[in-house]
Amino acid sequence: MKRLWGVFLVLALVCGVFLPGVTARAEARVTVMVYFDGSDLESGDGSATADINEMLYAAVGRNVNIVLCTGGAKKWRNSVMNPETNEYYSIENGSLSLLRDAGRKDMTDPETLREFISFCAENYPAERNILVMWNHGGGSLYGFGMDERFNPDHMMPLNELGDALDDAGVYFDMIIFDACLMATAETAMSVMGSADYLIASEETEPATGLYYTRWLSALSDDPAIDSRTLGRSIIDDFMSQSLSNDPNDTLTLSMIDLDRFQDVTLPQLWAFSGATSALISDGSFAAVSQARNGARSYGSNDYDQVDLADFASRVGSDDAANLIGAISDAVVYSRATRNMEGSSGLAIYFPCKWLNELDDMMKTYEQLEWDDSYLALIGSFATLQAGGRQLAQVPTSGFGSFLNAVNRLTGYEAFSWYDADYANEQSGYLTSNQLNGDELEIFLKNDDYYALSLSKEEWDLIVDAQLQVYVDDGEGYIELGSDDVFTFDDDGDLIVEFDYTWVTLDGHTVVYFAEDYVEDGDYFCYTGYVPAELNGTDVEIILSWDSEHDGGYVRGARYPSDGGASARGLFELKDGDVIQLWGDCYNYDGSYDDAYYFGEPFTVDGEISVTYDDIGDDDTAICYMLVDIYGNNYWTEFVHYR
Repeated sequence: MKRLWGVFLVLALVCGVFLPGVTARAEARVTVMVYFDGSDLESGDGSATADINEMLYAAVGRNVNIVLCTGGAKKWRNSVMNPETNEYYSIENGSLSLLRDAGRKDMTDPETLREFISFCAENYPAERNILVMWNHGGGSLYGFGMDERFNPDHMMPLNELGDALDDAGVYFDMIIFDACLMATAETAMSVMGSADYLIASEETEPATGLYYTRWLSALSDDPAIDSRTLGRSIIDDFMSQSLSNDPNDTLTLSMIDLDRFQDVTLPQLWAFSGATSALISDGSFAAVSQARNGARSYGSNDYDQVDLADFASRVGSDDAANLIGAISDAVVYSRATRNMEGSSGLAIYFPCKWLNELDDMMKTYEQLEWDDSYLALIGSFATLQAGGRQLAQVPTSGFGSFLNAVNRLTGYEAFSWYDADYANEQSGYLTSNQLNGDELEIFLKNDDYYALSLSKEEWDLIVDAQLQVYVDDGEGYIELGSDDVFTFDDDGDLIVEFDYTWVTLDGHTVVYFAEDYVEDGDYFCYTGYVPAELNGTDVEIILSWDSEHDGGYVRGARYPSDGGASARGLFELKDGDVIQLWGDCYNYDGSYDDAYYFGEPFTVDGEISVTYDDIGDDDTAICYMLVDIYGNNYWTEFVHYR
């Protein structure tokens, strides 16, 4: 977390005297507008207050205006801001001055944003303007912001955000998103008519967000500072400050030249889209699906966003190479931690996991005047995914039936993106490129180990394989989770084995799900999560193993994502916190039973040990879950231990 010690006191002291009305400084050369949508980030732990405090500590002279719009939070963690209304403040001489009570308005309403920008332009005119959008991000699909005083599930869609900027009529040197998941092609498209540069993160941000003191001071020292130089400072400060708070953090931040994006990147994106659509039509859907599933994803893969250059590199066509070069041209500066390998600085929405969300995104694309070539690409991809799910020979009862039921939603034809004629044209491909779920037999090989044997053509249909472990408690099976561990023998057969150890926290066997892994030369990083209740609230405890640590460690915890606003970063587990583990249980016939508490609760007392330990004397069953190119899930038969 940001340095909250003394934050409340500092704000109370500097805000003791309000200066109602507008006090514009005609000699100011730069106006920085900060749209502080506090939301639960402020009411929960004072993150907005901490960032305002950083701004107050900046050495800001009379040549720079800093104007804030505050709102969105049910409670402000200081004695100054009024949660019942929106307020405009300026920062002058290290002090806050109240400029206006703007009324109680939804911070996710584009009109609220437009009014703030127009106010700043009228009362704080300057040679240069910078806009900071501070809050949650929901990526291309959901947009920006969450106001907990109104509808907490509503966000400002990108097309509405773009319209607000257009209507305000202010051109910015840079627009900065201090929010998660906003460094996307769709965000760039929505703001490119209103700014020279976009600064945003492909991945989720830590709650601390940007570090404001140094770059605002640098801007005041030299109001004519080159935008790219200032942008590099913003990104470098963010990285250094975040890593000083958490050396193991997962970070990205990039600066995109919007002119180059519009003139160079977009034409190459449209060309790549058309060429990749042709690949799918010509029988290479599996290769495109492998590329999409293998590309660097963000937001725990809950937002269907991938790094555009990484995806293109895996497609590997000439048009892909041209697109990669165009992205490199537009992304003028980008940094990412090693555990974010594959991050070029520009992500894109590409539906793969959640097809039911695509209709909403198509409406956003229409408003953004997105090129039809990309709509055709994701539409044809999703149509074949839908067709492959409907034809799949996957379990309709027992283990995995729920996941497959979700994947095989009936009524795909009702979605605007579904092309029945195209699905019919590709019916031959869909029929001949199906995995037979009834033939995933495990056999004892050479009296030595169990294995699964598939042909090369069958393996080409698989995009993921996960070891799954179940414990027999005498009444059914408790799911211990999954691990991204798989090894092939010299014949290309998958080795199915288990050493009877599993992840433990302070000696407590947990339910654990692998989530991400990176291998780069001598460097590796494996990450996963443990579902639990922390002091009675559902959380996911994040664990990592990497080459820079001896054994696993707890990185922190996050709240489970249910779409919409992404939680910013992880929070620390503290002494006295009570952890109650839980997991899903199944009947012996494989039907889902319910979620149950798993073991006794335990209390955090110092650093939590993360180890692999023997799981005890209970009978255990393991299998592999295979995911195919359409998103279907297949389970091998069980291998039983003890």
